Amino acid sequence: MNADKPYCLVLGGGGAKGVYHIGVWQALQELQIPVNAFIGNSIGAIISAFLSQGAEEELLHIARSINIKSLIRLSKEEALTDEESMNRHPLKYWQAAYNNFVERKGLDTSPMRELLEGALNEEQIRNSGFDFGITTVNVSDFKPREVFIEDMEQGQLVNYVMASAAFPGFERPKIQGKQYVDGGLYDNVPYRMARRRGYRRIILVDISGIGFSRRPRTEGSQTVYIKNSIDMGNAFDFTPDFIHLFWQLGYLDAMRVFDELIGYEYFLTKNDALEKEFAGRQELRAQMTPLLTLFPDAMRHDQRHLLKTLEVCGRMLRVERIKKYAYGELARAIDRAIDKTRSKANKFIAEHGLEAELPPLKLLDAFTQEVIQNKTLDENPYYYYFLAQKFPATKAVLLAQKYLLKATPELKILDFYMKNVAGKL
Repeated sequence: MNADKPYCLVLGGGGAKGVYHIGVWQALQELQIPVNAFIGNSIGAIISAFLSQGAEEELLHIARSINIKSLIRLSKEEALTDEESMNRHPLKYWQAAYNNFVERKGLDTSPMRELLEGALNEEQIRNSGFDFGITTVNVSDFKPREVFIEDMEQGQLVNYVMASAAFPGFERPKIQGKQYVDGGLYDNVPYRMARRRGYRRIILVDISGIGFSRRPRTEGSQTVYIKNSIDMGNAFDFTPDFIHLFWQLGYLDAMRVFDELIGYEYFLTKNDALEKEFAGRQELRAQMTPLLTLFPDAMRHDQRHLLKTLEVCGRMLRVERIKKYAYGELARAIDRAIDKTRSKANKFIAEHGLEAELPPLKLLDAFTQEVIQNKTLDENPYYYYFLAQKFPATKAVLLAQKYLLKATPELKILDFYMKNVAGKL
């Protein structure tokens, strides 16, 4: 990567999903990819402000402890907004919260303002040498605004950042007597703003936030587009598990976009030597040939057959995706998932008193009853295929196996994996 040619980083809005941006930034730092400009909307504007200040450590500290109480306050007296509040507080508390909402014409965002005022240093940002811009909407005049640091009146930087992040229903910040709301009503991912500024080397990060997202026109630019590869939560999911996983996903997606990791739904380190060895085994090529049409279209012509096999088996067995794997690590995770699936199926047989010598229809009856009670097929496809294989090959069982293979033909790839790969990487 040429350090003489830095990028402009454009960060989209999306509430709690903004931790994804932090993961992307950590990947860029690890890869030593230079950035000299930060443009964002909503949570992207907040993170852009921290990064343009060089306040990465402060940002990481806030992100690790962020919750809904860090952003809004329901009543003037208390800052309790957790899920148990409805049961813990009397009616007068909720009356106060409602009155506060009406009085402020939106949810009280003073905790977020206090956080930003305590962490952001306007003069440092102005003197950092980095470009910084946000997008917002002036609802008093019904006009969108794209505002760069030199356009912000002295002492108003936090107000502009708050204006960009004023999600509908939040209190509307005022700047020079005008009210502002979240820039997502105009452009949730302000790529065009960066292009109009003259930037041609751009890293665009889209976290699938609520708002109006314009399709980027990348002609005449060197644009790297990074988007969350898994849709896993909403803008106000501040649970620790979500924060941790979506943060990690940002890092992994960025590393894969910059070709440091490979994979389709998984994130693997490269292993050309292992792929070459796998491709060089004639007996494996012969077995693989009739399976090639069973792979998803996106990977059908990929010659990395071991990667493809691991990907398909991992997805079918619901192996954890938000994790960095070596080839052998993913194979061992698949092996564990196979063992776990078989244990569940054997437990099902034992709990229903089903033995191989009993009529196969007993298994089908028990299976049908289970599905009706649960209203869904909750287990992975191999679970049901393994069940069917546990009984004599009667007409009914063979029919069930045929149906399962037709519904999930990738089971044949899993069978290939178990015969030729499992326990060998």
